[in-house]
Amino acid sequence: MKWLVIFLLPLLFATCIEPYDFEADVVDQAIVVDAELSDSLYTQEIKISYLNRVGSQQFEGVPNARVLVEDDLGEEFTFEESTPGVYRALFGADRARKYRLNIAIPNGGRITSDFQGVPPPIQIDSVTFDELKESFVNEDGKNRTINVIKAYGVANITNNEQDLYLRFGNIETVFLFAERKTVTFPPPKTCFVYNKDIVPEIGVFEVKANSDDVAVRSLLFTKPVSWEFGTVFSIKADLISMDRPHFDYWKEIELIYSQDGNINNPPPARIRSNLSVENRPPVIGYFGMTSISSDVVFIRKADLNTPIILRCGSLGGPFPWPYPEECNECLFINGATTSRPEYW
Repeated sequence: MKWLVIFLLPLLFATCIEPYDFEADVVDQAIVVDAELSDSLYTQEIKISYLNRVGSQQFEGVPNARVLVEDDLGEEFTFEESTPGVYRALFGADRARKYRLNIAIPNGGRITSDFQGVPPPIQIDSVTFDELKESFVNEDGKNRTINVIKAYGVANITNNEQDLYLRFGNIETVFLFAERKTVTFPPPKTCFVYNKDIVPEIGVFEVKANSDDVAVRSLLFTKPVSWEFGTVFSIKADLISMDRPHFDYWKEIELIYSQDGNINNPPPARIRSNLSVENRPPVIGYFGMTSISSDVVFIRKADLNTPIILRCGSLGGPFPWPYPEECNECLFINGATTSRPEYW
């Protein structure tokens, strides 16, 4: 038996499978197009980027593209590049028209879509919030409970004569932050901080034609109660109306987004696209027209049961130590600006 083992060992090692590290760079670098436009007149944007490589989550924009949106009467709307890969224009779709996308990229490639109609708008009823306790297991394996804000979008659908395809999105949060300087000059100012540490949920839903009255309450996001709720905190959300193919596209995104690594999750697949490309590189993404309705809710410190520890301390003290630098310069906060939201 001993000699048999000695004889078989070389054969065993000779049949071992060696790991192979493939180079992701050898695969054609696809272009990703994010182009969802609406019937509301405001500065809208189209994003064009390269598909992230393995291990990278950075947005690598495609610069110097020519981006046009054309309606079915031949009128063209030019989207100008604001930052690499981000193209913007003051735009609001006419619900009586259809639109298509036309992108020319610097290497000679051309990305186009078919004409897309604008679905009818559905009214959002409200944005609401609950203050709840939420438990989780921390890194040490111990149970911990924190107070959180859960924000919801609410819509009541009545008398719909056709199938509806909807989702809540375009979530924008803003909180007010007033400087409390330790120096007398320059005088303190107020900042408005946009979308700090908000991870939105993706929720899409379908309402069949001639359904009985349908009430929808969809989770928008969950956020721990913190000093950011110490003054005024606003939550704005849109109810987005889509057509059926656009809805199916978002259903696929929702399915991938909600996967938790369980063995029962469906295998990942390429997300559908309605874009065509000439002269390479390959393209993924979607051009969709939507109608939106919006609502906003304001949360004030007095609305919450959780005691709020103010970031810069109470007037007259005591003050935190070390003193946060943003209390002297609020623009140091990520997402801060002195521009007040138009709906405040």
